[in-house]
Amino acid sequence: HRYHHHHHHHDRRRTICELFRPYRMRVAVASASSAMFVMLIIMGATSLAMNRQYGYGLTTVSLVIQLHVCAMFIPCFFTGEILAFLGKVNTMVLGCLFFVISVLSGFTGAKISNFLFSLIALGMGWNFLFIGSTRLLVEGLTH
Repeated sequence: HRYHHHHHHHDRRRTICELFRPYRMRVAVASASSAMFVMLIIMGATSLAMNRQYGYGLTTVSLVIQLHVCAMFIPCFFTGEILAFLGKVNTMVLGCLFFVISVLSGFTGAKISNFLFSLIALGMGWNFLFIGSTRLLVEGLTH
């Protein structure tokens, strides 16, 4: 009986591995992780650059970060519509485009508007990429 229970557990573990084998599942996991990774790096780099390199005060830096966090979550109100309209993969691509815009904006100058625009684009990009990839993941798990 004990052996049978152990065997059953092994079967269940194997099916979890099988769930993550399809290409789309790996894309979903990689996209969700890179969304977090890119977002954290740029957010950290921006606050360091603004404070240490350009001498902006911490109140200014925290305002930019707060607006960035807003940009991460405010799109949630219409991410569903965008997903329905564009589809999951295109929404993820849109998120990547926002990341590119964010990086370009960060490189074109060090004015407060550059940092603001960069981090708002970063937040929106994160939202689209992360929601798109988690939706892809959930559908891959349920089908």
